[in-house]
Amino acid sequence: MNTKQQILNIIKETSKIKSKLLEKDIILLTNTRNLTKNIGDLEIQFAKETEFFKEEEFEEIEEGLKDEGYYVKSYFNEIAFIKDVLFGELKPQNIVVYNLARNGNKEGKKALIPSFCDLLNIPYTGSNAFAISLCRNKYIYSKVLETNNIPTPKCWLYLGRGIWASDKPSVGEKVIAKPVFESSSIGLDKSNIFQYIAGTDYYIEELFAKNNNNPLIIQRFISGYECEVPFFRYKEPQILEPIGIAINNTKLLDNIILTEELSDSDTYTFYPLQDLLPKEKIEKISEYCYNAAKILGIENYGRIDFRIDKNFNVFITDIAASPFTTKHSSIAYIFEKYNIPYSTIFTLILSCKFLR
Repeated sequence: MNTKQQILNIIKETSKIKSKLLEKDIILLTNTRNLTKNIGDLEIQFAKETEFFKEEEFEEIEEGLKDEGYYVKSYFNEIAFIKDVLFGELKPQNIVVYNLARNGNKEGKKALIPSFCDLLNIPYTGSNAFAISLCRNKYIYSKVLETNNIPTPKCWLYLGRGIWASDKPSVGEKVIAKPVFESSSIGLDKSNIFQYIAGTDYYIEELFAKNNNNPLIIQRFISGYECEVPFFRYKEPQILEPIGIAINNTKLLDNIILTEELSDSDTYTFYPLQDLLPKEKIEKISEYCYNAAKILGIENYGRIDFRIDKNFNVFITDIAASPFTTKHSSIAYIFEKYNIPYSTIFTLILSCKFLR
């Protein structure tokens, strides 16, 4: 089945849910630049700004929901939303939370709203607190996938101050160092790719300090191609087609990565990976994506990122359990490619969560 027909089938399956959703108030909960602010004298630990939505990105999401006919009430701070629920401004039985909250600088920060909503039986989009936190820890989910015969780059965990969780890379190994708990390419630039040689531990310690003394995953670097695979999930994961990432019009990313700067400025482009890879490799990517989503318990929707070497061997490198669905995203690219309205993405996310 091609991706267009697959999406149309999902739309048909979820259409019965939309009428019920239209009876609810949709609470759009985001952290957005210039709009997410402190509350009173609370000392909130803010996430890095590059993880927040730009105002125009927030507007794309809000307008997408409104275009689908939903009544939307927006919050820009998790605490403000929680306060309004606790003090009766919002009635749990009348709302559905479209959850995109990501504020804070600790590894479990995205678990706050799912935990709170589950406690009060408030329906929300995205995965539960456990799955959302698991998918923040690159080292742990890499080891879980490896144990289940899903290929990931060989990796090591650096805990800081010269301490490794177990062994180290082999001398001469080309690696990339990533913050274990971050997303949106936070903390990444070209200096994060290097060859592991004698004395490199000092350099890794500098990266550790730059990352606010948080652990680093050291992954074997895969030169080649990069792609994102979005999916919806109801009953089973519904895997969409893999979408390639091009940087500076370059598809073969030998020593190139999606850096924090490139991610924040959206200065990268998409292309259909089917134009590049043999059919059996596309099918293998879909299989790995399907299995990873089930093993890690990702609910509702998500995205899994791959690197493909020059021999077309594929490796899962990153997982987004609550990926961006703005107009500059791989899922929006797919919908535009097949002339399906952008706003439909939001109804599908809402509907898939509640379709059993």
